[in-house]
Amino acid sequence: PAAPLPAEEVAAEQTPCQPVAVSKSIRLVLRQIAQAADSDDPVLFRGEEGTGKEFLARCLHSQGNRRLRPFLRLGCGEMPQEAIMEHLFGVQKGERSKATRSKRGLFELAQGGIVFLDDIENLAPSAQARVLQVIQEGTVARLGSDKPVAVDARVVAASTVSLEEAMAQGTFLEDLFFALGVVDLYVPPL
Repeated sequence: PAAPLPAEEVAAEQTPCQPVAVSKSIRLVLRQIAQAADSDDPVLFRGEEGTGKEFLARCLHSQGNRRLRPFLRLGCGEMPQEAIMEHLFGVQKGERSKATRSKRGLFELAQGGIVFLDDIENLAPSAQARVLQVIQEGTVARLGSDKPVAVDARVVAASTVSLEEAMAQGTFLEDLFFALGVVDLYVPPL
Protein backbone atom coordinates (compact mmCIF):
# COMPACT_ATOMS: atom_id res chain seq x y z
CA PRO A 1 0.00 0.00 0.00
CA ALA A 2 1.15 3.51 -0.77
CA ALA A 3 1.97 5.93 2.04
CA PRO A 4 -0.55 8.72 2.61
CA LEU A 5 0.22 12.16 1.23
CA PRO A 6 1.22 14.92 3.65
CA ALA A 7 -1.87 16.63 5.10
CA GLU A 8 -1.23 19.92 3.28
CA GLU A 9 -1.17 18.14 -0.11
CA VAL A 10 -4.36 16.26 0.72
CA ALA A 11 -6.12 19.49 1.72
CA ALA A 12 -5.12 21.08 -1.59
CA GLU A 13 -6.49 18.10 -3.52
CA GLN A 14 -9.85 17.78 -1.77
CA THR A 15 -13.00 19.65 -2.60
CA PRO A 16 -15.57 19.61 0.19
CA CYS A 17 -18.91 18.19 -0.84
CA GLN A 18 -21.18 21.06 0.11
CA PRO A 19 -23.63 21.95 -2.66
CA VAL A 20 -25.28 25.36 -2.26
CA ALA A 21 -28.82 24.19 -3.03
CA VAL A 22 -29.98 20.62 -3.13
CA SER A 23 -33.02 19.28 -4.98
CA LYS A 24 -34.62 15.92 -4.25
CA SER A 25 -32.92 14.36 -7.29
CA ILE A 26 -29.49 15.68 -6.27
CA ARG A 27 -30.01 14.41 -2.71
CA LEU A 28 -30.58 10.96 -4.22
CA VAL A 29 -27.28 11.21 -6.17
CA LEU A 30 -25.46 12.36 -3.01
CA ARG A 31 -26.85 9.35 -1.09
CA GLN A 32 -25.68 7.03 -3.89
CA ILE A 33 -22.24 8.65 -3.77
CA ALA A 34 -22.07 8.14 0.02
CA GLN A 35 -22.98 4.47 -0.44
CA ALA A 36 -20.32 3.96 -3.14
CA ALA A 37 -17.57 6.09 -1.56
CA ASP A 38 -15.65 3.31 0.21
CA SER A 39 -15.94 0.82 -2.63
CA ASP A 40 -13.16 0.29 -5.16
CA ASP A 41 -15.68 -0.23 -7.97
CA PRO A 42 -15.51 2.04 -11.01
CA VAL A 43 -18.09 4.82 -11.18
CA LEU A 44 -19.71 6.38 -14.24
CA PHE A 45 -21.36 9.80 -13.92
CA ARG A 46 -23.71 10.61 -16.79
CA GLY A 47 -25.54 13.81 -17.54
CA GLU A 48 -25.64 17.01 -19.51
CA GLU A 49 -22.70 19.40 -19.80
CA GLY A 50 -22.38 21.66 -16.77
CA THR A 51 -24.32 19.52 -14.29
CA GLY A 52 -21.41 19.17 -11.85
CA LYS A 53 -20.15 15.68 -12.64
CA GLU A 54 -16.56 16.57 -11.72
CA PHE A 55 -17.71 18.21 -8.47
CA LEU A 56 -19.62 15.03 -7.61
CA ALA A 57 -16.59 12.87 -8.47
CA ARG A 58 -14.58 14.99 -6.03
CA CYS A 59 -17.35 14.45 -3.44
CA LEU A 60 -16.97 10.71 -3.96
CA HIS A 61 -13.23 11.03 -3.42
CA SER A 62 -13.49 13.22 -0.32
CA GLN A 63 -15.92 10.79 1.37
CA GLY A 64 -14.15 7.55 0.50
CA ASN A 65 -11.30 5.51 1.89
CA ARG A 66 -9.03 6.89 -0.89
CA ARG A 67 -9.40 10.52 0.27
CA LEU A 68 -5.81 10.65 1.56
CA ARG A 69 -4.46 9.73 -1.87
CA PRO A 70 -4.50 11.74 -5.14
CA PHE A 71 -7.50 12.69 -7.23
CA LEU A 72 -6.09 13.06 -10.76
CA ARG A 73 -8.25 14.41 -13.58
CA LEU A 74 -7.91 14.07 -17.33
CA GLY A 75 -10.25 15.74 -19.80
CA CYS A 76 -10.36 13.17 -22.59
CA GLY A 77 -11.30 15.73 -25.22
CA GLU A 78 -8.71 18.33 -24.24
CA MET A 79 -5.61 17.03 -26.03
CA PRO A 80 -4.58 14.83 -28.99
CA GLN A 81 -5.00 11.08 -28.50
CA GLU A 82 -1.25 10.38 -28.56
CA ALA A 83 -0.72 12.88 -25.74
CA ILE A 84 -3.63 11.34 -23.82
CA MET A 85 -2.04 7.89 -24.14
CA GLU A 86 1.28 9.14 -22.76
CA HIS A 87 -0.44 11.16 -20.02
CA LEU A 88 -2.60 8.24 -18.84
CA PHE A 89 -0.30 5.27 -19.27
CA GLY A 90 3.20 6.74 -19.21
CA VAL A 91 6.06 6.09 -21.60
CA GLN A 92 9.14 3.88 -21.40
CA LYS A 93 12.46 5.30 -22.59
CA GLY A 94 13.79 3.45 -25.62
CA GLU A 95 13.72 2.84 -29.34
CA ARG A 96 10.14 1.60 -29.45
CA SER A 97 8.75 4.76 -27.93
CA LYS A 98 11.41 7.18 -29.22
CA ALA A 99 11.26 8.71 -25.72
CA THR A 100 14.47 10.11 -24.24
CA ARG A 101 13.28 9.45 -20.69
CA SER A 102 10.75 7.25 -18.94
CA LYS A 103 7.65 8.88 -17.51
CA ARG A 104 4.93 7.52 -15.24
CA GLY A 105 1.33 8.04 -16.32
CA LEU A 106 -1.67 9.10 -14.24
CA PHE A 107 -2.56 5.53 -13.29
CA GLU A 108 0.88 5.01 -11.74
CA LEU A 109 0.89 8.45 -10.12
CA ALA A 110 -2.54 7.92 -8.56
CA GLN A 111 -1.48 4.85 -6.53
CA GLY A 112 -4.23 4.33 -3.98
CA GLY A 113 -6.25 7.26 -5.34
CA ILE A 114 -8.68 8.05 -8.12
CA VAL A 115 -8.21 8.77 -11.81
CA PHE A 116 -11.15 10.82 -13.09
CA LEU A 117 -11.71 10.57 -16.86
CA ASP A 118 -13.93 13.44 -17.93
CA ASP A 119 -15.71 13.09 -21.29
CA ILE A 120 -14.56 9.48 -21.58
CA GLU A 121 -16.50 9.11 -24.82
CA ASN A 122 -13.65 11.02 -26.52
CA LEU A 123 -11.06 8.31 -25.80
CA ALA A 124 -9.81 6.40 -28.83
CA PRO A 125 -10.61 2.65 -28.83
CA SER A 126 -6.95 1.78 -28.15
CA ALA A 127 -6.98 3.95 -25.01
CA GLN A 128 -10.36 2.51 -24.01
CA ALA A 129 -8.88 -1.01 -24.19
CA ARG A 130 -6.00 0.05 -21.92
CA VAL A 131 -8.41 1.61 -19.38
CA LEU A 132 -10.35 -1.67 -19.41
CA GLN A 133 -7.08 -3.50 -18.62
CA VAL A 134 -6.52 -1.21 -15.63
CA ILE A 135 -10.03 -1.95 -14.33
CA GLN A 136 -9.96 -5.71 -14.93
CA GLU A 137 -6.33 -6.58 -14.20
CA GLY A 138 -5.00 -3.71 -12.10
CA THR A 139 -2.04 -3.32 -14.44
CA VAL A 140 -0.83 -0.84 -17.01
CA ALA A 141 1.93 -1.06 -19.61
CA ARG A 142 3.75 2.14 -20.46
CA LEU A 143 3.92 3.07 -24.13
CA GLY A 144 6.98 1.40 -25.60
CA SER A 145 6.96 -1.42 -23.03
CA ASP A 146 5.35 -4.84 -22.78
CA LYS A 147 6.05 -5.10 -19.06
CA PRO A 148 2.88 -4.60 -17.00
CA VAL A 149 3.09 -2.47 -13.87
CA ALA A 150 0.68 -3.09 -10.99
CA VAL A 151 -1.49 -0.08 -10.22
CA ASP A 152 -4.10 0.62 -7.57
CA ALA A 153 -6.27 3.41 -8.94
CA ARG A 154 -10.04 3.64 -8.82
CA VAL A 155 -11.45 4.67 -12.19
CA VAL A 156 -14.19 7.28 -12.13
CA ALA A 157 -15.51 8.57 -15.45
CA ALA A 158 -18.01 11.07 -16.77
CA SER A 159 -19.88 11.33 -20.05
CA THR A 160 -22.27 13.82 -21.60
CA VAL A 161 -23.39 11.53 -24.43
CA SER A 162 -25.33 8.29 -24.61
CA LEU A 163 -22.67 5.61 -24.38
CA GLU A 164 -25.25 3.08 -25.56
CA GLU A 165 -25.46 5.01 -28.85
CA ALA A 166 -21.66 5.26 -28.99
CA MET A 167 -21.46 1.46 -28.62
CA ALA A 168 -24.03 1.00 -31.39
CA GLN A 169 -21.90 3.25 -33.62
CA GLY A 170 -18.77 1.28 -32.74
CA THR A 171 -16.97 4.20 -31.07
CA PHE A 172 -17.16 2.93 -27.48
CA LEU A 173 -16.17 -0.54 -26.24
CA GLU A 174 -19.05 -2.54 -24.81
CA ASP A 175 -16.77 -4.26 -22.27
CA LEU A 176 -15.55 -0.89 -20.98
CA PHE A 177 -19.12 0.38 -20.70
CA PHE A 178 -20.11 -2.54 -18.50
CA ALA A 179 -16.89 -2.37 -16.46
CA LEU A 180 -17.41 1.36 -15.78
CA GLY A 181 -21.11 1.04 -15.07
CA VAL A 182 -20.74 -0.98 -11.86
CA VAL A 183 -21.88 2.25 -10.20
CA ASP A 184 -23.80 4.20 -12.87
CA LEU A 185 -25.06 7.57 -11.65
CA TYR A 186 -27.28 9.93 -13.63
CA VAL A 187 -26.77 13.58 -12.72
CA PRO A 188 -29.98 15.54 -13.46
CA PRO A 189 -29.89 18.93 -15.19
CA LEU A 190 -29.60 21.93 -12.88
